[in-house]
Amino acid sequence: ADTGQFDRPYDVAAAANGTIYVTDFSHNRVQFFGTANPVTWRGEYFTNRWLAGAPAFIQRTGTLDFDWLAGSPGGGIPADNFSARWQRYLWFDGGTYNFTVSVDDGIRFWIDDNLLVESWQDPQVANFSATVHLTPGYHRARVEYYERYGAAHLTLAWFEIGTPTPTATPTPTLTPTSTPTSVCDSYEPNDTPGDAWGPLRSGQEYYAKLCRGDDDFYFFNVSQASPVSILLRLPNALVGHVAMILYDNDLHDVCHALPVNERNHWQTCNVSRSGRYFLRLYPDIRYFDDQHTYMLQLTYVAAPTPTVTPIFTHGWQFVPYLLHDSW
Repeated sequence: ADTGQFDRPYDVAAAANGTIYVTDFSHNRVQFFGTANPVTWRGEYFTNRWLAGAPAFIQRTGTLDFDWLAGSPGGGIPADNFSARWQRYLWFDGGTYNFTVSVDDGIRFWIDDNLLVESWQDPQVANFSATVHLTPGYHRARVEYYERYGAAHLTLAWFEIGTPTPTATPTPTLTPTSTPTSVCDSYEPNDTPGDAWGPLRSGQEYYAKLCRGDDDFYFFNVSQASPVSILLRLPNALVGHVAMILYDNDLHDVCHALPVNERNHWQTCNVSRSGRYFLRLYPDIRYFDDQHTYMLQLTYVAAPTPTVTPIFTHGWQFVPYLLHDSW
């Protein structure tokens, strides 16, 4: 009886697209098997940040273009502290290709086991690109990702880099020197904790912009465990599309708003100890406003400024010395 299994396989061959053909002698037929995941990505999701254990959720998708914000990918996966792996075979015509990855938080990306992008860290909202020459045919792609906390997104895209058409070199002409284009605002660059702008003064208003691809970090210093009041006033275009997170000096989440859903957002966060703290503002990757400023104001118990106290006064003169026995 024909059970669908091999009976005396005679020969095997592999096509250029990865399909395997097997000659089944007893059944007088040729069986063929396609490549793994030929038209979709196989996504495996894990309930930890380390891709450890068996996947808790498996999903197939045609593209990698996810914007989970502060939500779950589905299938019982938590909104924070999860990881995922996607694999697929992709057909490419021969040529040079540019791959771009947009991500929040950690990312690794391979083509044919060649690691093209690696930034396995958090917190980060970043874009990465890599260029590679590929031969015609199928190539295995693999993406690994993890989300620690807050908003989460991942997008992978690529395009072929064409050979430019040679053009004649123009005759040089003298042109006036242009004024350099200014950065988004005067606090830039402050896109990472290491570049954070500060210290913010308690009670002072600060005005800045969230431009395309921007991510603003600020720092301030508190003298004791106490409440920190945060007032954030957003442009209308960014309401509902900006995340705000307060971190301690170890970049642990103290409190957050994911996202900020009102134009005038007021929030109180309780810090548990003295020291440095970071405030992070970052928009959804599809939203920005390089024309209108936001306003940020923090109120907190600041670390005291050292003052000089006179030790001894005599008559009308200040005497900054300790008394000696001979006096």
